[in-house]
Amino acid sequence: MKQSKLLFIFLVAAVACSKKEDSAPSLQNAKVTTTTVAAPAGLTTAAKTDSHAQDVVNYLTTASEMTVYTNMFVVPSGATKSSTAITAVNGRVAAVASTTETYIWNDPQTGSVAFQITDEGTSYKWEYFYKATGSKDWLKYLNAEETKDGSIGHLEVLDFTGSDPKASLYKFNWSLVKDQYTFELTFTGFYYFILTANTTTKTGSIDYYDYDGSGTNTVLTAKYAWTADGHGTWKSFDQTGTQDGSGAW
Repeated sequence: MKQSKLLFIFLVAAVACSKKEDSAPSLQNAKVTTTTVAAPAGLTTAAKTDSHAQDVVNYLTTASEMTVYTNMFVVPSGATKSSTAITAVNGRVAAVASTTETYIWNDPQTGSVAFQITDEGTSYKWEYFYKATGSKDWLKYLNAEETKDGSIGHLEVLDFTGSDPKASLYKFNWSLVKDQYTFELTFTGFYYFILTANTTTKTGSIDYYDYDGSGTNTVLTAKYAWTADGHGTWKSFDQTGTQDGSGAW
């Protein structure tokens, strides 16, 4: 009788564990955390008449456009799950097959497309690939990684159809510590800016940098700051980094 009871308890526990494992979410359901910094009403109003306020609104819009890329990390209907992790010819850290899910589908315009996500322990890694019709090589287009708590992440857009498929076109870096959000966007060879914003008070600032003629060195060319009601200040700097203007809106 005792053995029967023990066997019954063991079977119940086994079934419970099996159900728990079966109900574990697929890696494909893990999403990149995105934080949108909305322009305060006063800033939007000022942007109608003040060019510097308009610059800030434009940069906030550009920062939000990262979702154009993160929204690509989905598995469409008709995709096939692959048992083999993809290694692109334009570089990636080799994935561990047991912690990677790879999905492949066809696109009549581009050939084959693949989406891959890897569980790296404390973070997730997302990748997006293309393979031209008739080619055997996968090329990586997007690469992103974020800690599982959403506190730190980055996304890179590669020039996979260019002369150097490993070259980076855009880089997005972000962090969220309590209510302090920091976001950096780099348009390689042209500009980058650093946005900081308080998600509670709605205050924020932007430091904007231009690349010089060489495309390698950067110089601070503008600084902006705004309050919760949208009023703000601006400063401009020449190519030597010397302030040459300031004002408010």
